[in-house]
Amino acid sequence: MPVKVQTPRRLTLHTLVWRIALVAISIAILAPSARAVGVPFHDLKLEAALEKAKKENKLLFIDFYATWCGPCKLMDRITFKDAGVIEWLGKNAISLKIDAEKKPMVAGRFRVSSYPTLIFLKPDGSEARRESGYFAPPEFLRLADAVLTGKTVRPDQLISARPNDPRVKLREARRVMKLGYYRRAMKDLLWCYDEGPEESPSFIRLRSTLVVEALGQLAAIYPPVKPAIAKRRDTLESAIEAGTASAFDIQGYATMNRIIDQTDKTLALYDRMRSRKDDPSIAQNLRSELTDELIAARRYDELAEAIDVSRESDNAIASYHRTIDRLRRINEADPVEFERLASSERERIVNQLGRFYEILVGTKRHAAASSLAARILEIDTLPATYLMLATRGYHTGEPTDAQLGFAREANKLSEGKDVVAIETFARLLGKMGDCNQARSIVENAVKTIKDAKSRTLLMKCLMELC
Repeated sequence: MPVKVQTPRRLTLHTLVWRIALVAISIAILAPSARAVGVPFHDLKLEAALEKAKKENKLLFIDFYATWCGPCKLMDRITFKDAGVIEWLGKNAISLKIDAEKKPMVAGRFRVSSYPTLIFLKPDGSEARRESGYFAPPEFLRLADAVLTGKTVRPDQLISARPNDPRVKLREARRVMKLGYYRRAMKDLLWCYDEGPEESPSFIRLRSTLVVEALGQLAAIYPPVKPAIAKRRDTLESAIEAGTASAFDIQGYATMNRIIDQTDKTLALYDRMRSRKDDPSIAQNLRSELTDELIAARRYDELAEAIDVSRESDNAIASYHRTIDRLRRINEADPVEFERLASSERERIVNQLGRFYEILVGTKRHAAASSLAARILEIDTLPATYLMLATRGYHTGEPTDAQLGFAREANKLSEGKDVVAIETFARLLGKMGDCNQARSIVENAVKTIKDAKSRTLLMKCLMELC
């Protein structure tokens, strides 16, 4: 059968123009956003950027950020899209954006400890100025002009145009706290707490988290903060009981009690609200802030009712493995740094899973506890991990042979030199009814350990056994 040959359609000028336009639009859509006109950041390595700044006699501006950082995202969305900021950076600086978590060596070189950290370097590579936190466009330009002209501008002068912005006030309070101006920091932080939500309703969440956390940091070094925290805690307690507090307020209330070492008040309020049936969500929100306190009080049934331990454990372990994989990719060329970060992450996940393990033992779900313990030991087999599992079981008041085995292994791995491991092993033996062996272990340790503090601890254990 013959193939029918189609005659090409005539290409009109109108059709040609449209095809060219479509190709141009496609290129614009598919082109990487980093190449978009007006974006002030350069795709250069640090050394190349330093060389370019020196050659062009410009400042080098570096924005150190983290992908999870809220203020960083705010600067990307507002400050670095401002026409004035784009123009200033294009004219006066070579600009870099560096993900501090992907470039920890570079971040360490510049002593970056918070995000965003904004650093201006002179053309010769020396540091001209650094600031941290969110800067709105007017504040950023005021800061940048001060760096360019070499003027000394106090932090409060940078924010004079927006004196009642609680986010700016919070940043300023943190800054002066680092400088040792504790009274000023306290005044600004309390203003943020009391007046911030009035000035900016969206600040209510930050008030219960970042502001309260900053007050806690200040309280650790400046005692006058604690009575001020207690006063606001009492106000919140009344609001919670009246049913007018938000979930953020409940979170802030619990944090305040931790800061002033009065977590018993959170527990007492939880018990009062739990007995009320009009709004169970209040008790539920309080309970989510009381995991450690309820474990300490051995109220495992309430926690088991609120927490799906199996699901939460699965989620936590899966998240841990994702984090380890990410750290391995980021630090592929630096195995020492990877191991440091991975060790910290292992310690965190082991402690988190340890809470779940104690809940399972405390509710006599021993098969599930044994399974979780095995998964924990797949992550970490240090003596401290075995000791944690033994201690968690001992704390329930009804330990089993499994926890005794963990204590024996911790003592073995530490070669009988860890006083806490010796004490835990002995106390578990005593709890399980083997008083003679328990006393023998402690007595032998007392003979060999020379440290006076350790010997005192062991003697106290010996007196309390059985």
